[in-house]
Amino acid sequence: QQTIAYEGVPVGTIKRHITGKGNAGKEAVIAAVTALGFSPADDNEADALAILLWALENRFGEPASLSPILAAAKKFHQTLMSS
Repeated sequence: QQTIAYEGVPVGTIKRHITGKGNAGKEAVIAAVTALGFSPADDNEADALAILLWALENRFGEPASLSPILAAAKKFHQTLMSS
């Protein structure tokens, strides 16, 4: 039997990482994710992308803006949006 690692991350931590403000609103998160080249369909998708970007930088040790994983994530996201 396999397990999947779980880690709780406070919402304010994710918001601060993506926008610079821990109490940022939904529109600020959407704007920050959009500025990085994504096109989130809604605030839920923007939140998911913000979590991904936080994890890339904080768990894989690379700045998300330089990560080849980020480029792959953008391509995957664009593929999903076009289908």
